[in-house]
Amino acid sequence: MTASALIRATHLVSLMTVFGAGTYLFLIRRLSGPGRVPLLAMSLVALASALLSFVLVTANMTGDGHGTFAWPSLELVATQSFFGRMFLVRIGLLAILVVVASAWRRPAATGLMAAMALASLGLTSHAAANGGRHWLAFAANDAAHLLCAGFWLGGLMVIALMLRQRKPDLVPALRIFSTWGTGAVALLVVAGTLNALAIVQADAARWSFDYMTVLGFKIVLAVIMIALALANRFSVSPAIATGSETARNELAWTVAGELGLGIVVVLLAAFLGMMPPMSMPTPME
Repeated sequence: MTASALIRATHLVSLMTVFGAGTYLFLIRRLSGPGRVPLLAMSLVALASALLSFVLVTANMTGDGHGTFAWPSLELVATQSFFGRMFLVRIGLLAILVVVASAWRRPAATGLMAAMALASLGLTSHAAANGGRHWLAFAANDAAHLLCAGFWLGGLMVIALMLRQRKPDLVPALRIFSTWGTGAVALLVVAGTLNALAIVQADAARWSFDYMTVLGFKIVLAVIMIALALANRFSVSPAIATGSETARNELAWTVAGELGLGIVVVLLAAFLGMMPPMSMPTPME
C-alpha cells in the first residue's frame, strides 16, 4: 500500500499543481509573472504516475502480487470495471494535457485540461462510492474539493517562484491570489466537510480506527495551513505592500511552510484513498 500511496500522492501533487499554477498564471497574465513554470514536466509526471498507479491498483484488485505487469489482468480491469473505464478516460485527458502543455503552452488551456483530469478523480472516490443514489453529487463535491486544493497548491508554487525571482509585480499578484484564494479555501473547507460526512456517515462503531486517525492528522495539518494563509492575507501581505524586506522574507518562509504542509496533506489523502473507511465486521457480528 505504501508504494501505491506514494505514487498516487505524486500523481495528485503534480496534477493539482499544473491546474493551480496554470489557472493562477492566467489570472495574472497581465503582470510580470515567473519566467518559467515547469507545467510540461509536471504534466508528464502526472501521466506517468497515473499509468504506474493503475498497474499497482490492478495487481491489488486481482490479488496478483507477482504478476503486476500481466497484460490480461490490466485489460480485464480496464475494460470490465467502472474504475478501469474511468482510468482510460483519464489517461486520454492526461495525454491531451501533455500535448497542450508542450505544443500550445497557454496556461489557460493547460489549466483547463488539468482541471478535467483532476475533477474526474471524484468519480472513483470514497465519497462517490458511499453516496448511493446521490453518488454523482458526491463525486462533484469531491471534484470541487480537489480543484480548490489544486488552485491553492499551484498558486503557492507560482508565488514562491515570484519571490525567488524578485518579480516587481508581486504585490498585485498577491492581491489577486488573496481574492481568489479566499473563496477557494472557503469552498475547500465546505467540500471537505461534506466529503468526510459522506464517507463516515455509517454507524460510528464501524469506523476504521486507522482511517479516522489519518483523517484526523490531515484535518489538523489543513487547519495549520489555513492559519498560515490567514496570517499571510491579513498581516504579511499588507506589510509587503509598504516595501518591508522583513515581510518579504516572512512570506517566503510561510509560503514554503504552506507548500510543505500541502504536500503532506496530499500524501495523507492518498493513503486515505486506499484505506477502507469502515472496519470489516467479524464473523460473529
